[in-house]
Amino acid sequence: MEPGAKAPTIDPQRHTVPMAASQQRQAISATFSFVDLSGYTAAAWAHGDDVAADLAIRLMDLARRYLGPSDDFVKSMGDAVMCRSDTPAHGLALVARVFTASAEEVHFPHVRAGVHHGPAVTHACDFFGTTVNVAARVAALARPGEMLTSRVIADEAISLGWCATLLGSRELRNVADPVEVWDVSPPELDSSSAVDPVCRMRVTPTTEATELRMGGITLRFCSTACRNRFESDPARWFPR
Repeated sequence: MEPGAKAPTIDPQRHTVPMAASQQRQAISATFSFVDLSGYTAAAWAHGDDVAADLAIRLMDLARRYLGPSDDFVKSMGDAVMCRSDTPAHGLALVARVFTASAEEVHFPHVRAGVHHGPAVTHACDFFGTTVNVAARVAALARPGEMLTSRVIADEAISLGWCATLLGSRELRNVADPVEVWDVSPPELDSSSAVDPVCRMRVTPTTEATELRMGGITLRFCSTACRNRFESDPARWFPR
């Protein structure tokens, strides 16, 4: 532009690009699930960034692979994935499939999940609102191998013959009212495998590299490197 020249006037109506149908804001009701890798930060520290990236990508691939006709993969967020399902039953079935498949992965951490159903707003292939926030906050409460849900999801789990245990009402960060949190699991799900105390990787008899007896318990390690780190500072890593 020449010095002193006047900037052209832009008509905002003329230059607004109409949103595609998939980008238009819409109110919906759905089940939202967040699944993440327990101990991911420890695994990244112990095994490096390449392994950390591989773990996150493998979780994303698992979630996509086990989607049903009534499920959508929404997005990945570091070591977590978010999915949307039409109903509580579909959401529970999806998370169960991901849990089962992750247990068969070699050198992979335990997963954990939070699931909630309710109203939300969708825009540009993403979802927003309190229902989504509650699902994410509930997931953050879960321990390795746990699937935590709200009451509406637990009711559906019980009707399906799943095990369901009430953990009580919980205050969730930036959520005004306490939420009743349940621990649910299908009868066939087994999340009892050992965890490497250093890198938090799930360790099975076929993936265990070495073990150490200490304090009356047997500690299992995914690699000799993790065992060496443990032995250099047992007080730091010993399970409490």
